[in-house]
Amino acid sequence: MDRKRFLQICGMAVPAALFGVPAGLDASERTGKAKAAKEKFSFAFFTDVHLNRGNEGNCDEGFRTALADVKKRGVDFILFGGDNVEANYYPGPEHEHEVIDMYTRFRKIVDESGIPCHFTIGNHDTFDRFEGKEAVTGYEYFEKILRSGTTVVHP
Repeated sequence: MDRKRFLQICGMAVPAALFGVPAGLDASERTGKAKAAKEKFSFAFFTDVHLNRGNEGNCDEGFRTALADVKKRGVDFILFGGDNVEANYYPGPEHEHEVIDMYTRFRKIVDESGIPCHFTIGNHDTFDRFEGKEAVTGYEYFEKILRSGTTVVHP
């Protein structure tokens, strides 16, 4: 064995001895060959959609256009980073029906796209009422409509 090959082997052996070889790696992966493309995935990250009440600025159509573009790209899923709607812009019990409408429209547009989605909550997604009562966390409509996909009827 020549000196260069010896050093290469030692260079790989030391990290393996210290940290081990990750479970599930087969011999071809340990030699640097990549796994088949089936393990790769792609996703889109949407943040600060801020779907608003009354479709101001034609936000619904803009959202649909963005989703259609992502669908053409063949992503595996979309991750929403929060501020999906503008729920906290309209505090008070008199606006609860508008918050429900925003969340319902948002969910409907996402569902129509046919793309699997995962949602996280942002500060603008919170609302201080839930089903006619004071909300405990402010996350209740987010949880009920986006996380569970449940349709909400106006209180």
